[in-house]
Amino acid sequence: MLVLNMKNKKNILSLQSDTNPKTKCEIDLIGGGITSLFLNGKRVLYAGPRPDGGMAFTHPCIPNFNLAKDLPNHGPARKDAWIKEDDNTISWEMKEIENIYPKGIKATREFKLGDKSITVITTISNNGENDLPTNIAEHNYFSCPKDEVKNVKVNGVPFHKEAQLANAQFNPWKNENILEIPLIGKLEFITSGYNAFAQWSQPDAHFACIEPIEIMPPEPNKFMEIAPKLKPGATKVFKYIIKVI
Repeated sequence: MLVLNMKNKKNILSLQSDTNPKTKCEIDLIGGGITSLFLNGKRVLYAGPRPDGGMAFTHPCIPNFNLAKDLPNHGPARKDAWIKEDDNTISWEMKEIENIYPKGIKATREFKLGDKSITVITTISNNGENDLPTNIAEHNYFSCPKDEVKNVKVNGVPFHKEAQLANAQFNPWKNENILEIPLIGKLEFITSGYNAFAQWSQPDAHFACIEPIEIMPPEPNKFMEIAPKLKPGATKVFKYIIKVI
């Protein structure tokens, strides 16, 4: 399996469950995302090449999911360097984009491994002087054999046909969800703070993206006015748990 930044081990945060050596993950400090996740020995998340020539790894989208006027697609956090705070916590501060997005956003991500689960807690803080729009998401690439994406189910509903063709589908999101993915089996996906989700893949891809989002993505030119505003000094917390059942 390709791990995106393995040539530079100092950028990789490796974690292992205290109760199960078969539950482990790797976090790349470049992008703050998960490049490897095994739950009870099952490879749950994919990292590697995409059929369109891009690279895939499960990453946070901060401060925007999808396109937003004059901001990088899915936000700059997924490509910037994060700082290791302790054995399972990393942090990132967004640089000001002059005349586009003021300074102030800080994010921390805490990763906890259980016996057959991972918990990811993302805290967004506004340390600046302006109300700041944020619509965060987690771009999860679930590992799925080629030609099996059609058999993925979210809460009993088959993966959308258009989503298999790289046309993202957006749907309401429950706090407790059941995913069914070939070779992995059933996963419990519990979230808080997320109110919508996208599902997406590509022809001949080895992944199915199932991505919780704070809200449905606004039109790119309306992001700054429609996305939820975080006031100076305020904090909001997003959490998800993926568990093999």
